[in-house]
Amino acid sequence: MRKPLHYHPEKQKKLNSEWRSRNKFIHHREDHKQTGTIKKLLKIILLISAICLGIYYFFISDIFIIENIKTEINGQASNNPEILRILNKYKYKNIFLVKSEDIKQEVKNINKNSAFLDIQKELPNTIKIVIQEYKDMLNVSLNIDNIEKKIVLNQNGAISQENFHEEDLPLLFMKSTKHTSDEEFYLSKEEIDYILGAKKYFEEKFNILIDYINYYQLEHEIHLITEKEFEVWLDMEQPYLTQLYALKVALSELDIFSTPLLYIDLRIVNGEKVIFKKK
Repeated sequence: MRKPLHYHPEKQKKLNSEWRSRNKFIHHREDHKQTGTIKKLLKIILLISAICLGIYYFFISDIFIIENIKTEINGQASNNPEILRILNKYKYKNIFLVKSEDIKQEVKNINKNSAFLDIQKELPNTIKIVIQEYKDMLNVSLNIDNIEKKIVLNQNGAISQENFHEEDLPLLFMKSTKHTSDEEFYLSKEEIDYILGAKKYFEEKFNILIDYINYYQLEHEIHLITEKEFEVWLDMEQPYLTQLYALKVALSELDIFSTPLLYIDLRIVNGEKVIFKKK
């Protein structure tokens, strides 16, 4: 015989309370989850909007369109027409989409005399080209197929100016070892350093000015033509210091300041012997 069911109001009340609490907790979790999803969507929308706005602002709008191209050469503003003409194609392009390396290569092709080259982007719409050129060092009167040509060489040995001589630079006479006039002429930096170093050392140590220099490139020798109208011959395969020191030692027997001379030959035996000829 089954026992009769007994109804307990207090127990049922407790169960109902627990059920309501559980349902409330479940609804709260669902509401919190929906709120988090909405916040994430808002963040994504804001991020996409910011990216689109940035793309438009920096790459599509007219704010960063190149309108000006400036050049500065050796610290001074310059309107180099050749550079400006070549780089004119970069005008009205977006400044962020133009590669500085492309501009640098274009300028290098135009100005081969540049020792330092920098491309600066001055926001919002200006490109500035900064060039530091090699210093001009030597006037050269170059004989090519019996035709004299005036050029100026920079410290790197390349031609910086043609059909022109600068007033305050040393003068070098030489024949080209090349046989066609359209070949590019240059001297190495070592050749220029030797020629100018020998000239400066002689003038300082003997207090006699050099009017000009003859350079015999095939023979690897230079002749310093002095203001006293005698020549000093040096072998460029030997240090000029060694050869000119031999002349300094020989001053006790050879008065180069008052003796009429045609030349002094210091090429023999690595500067250990001085050969000279009087007028």
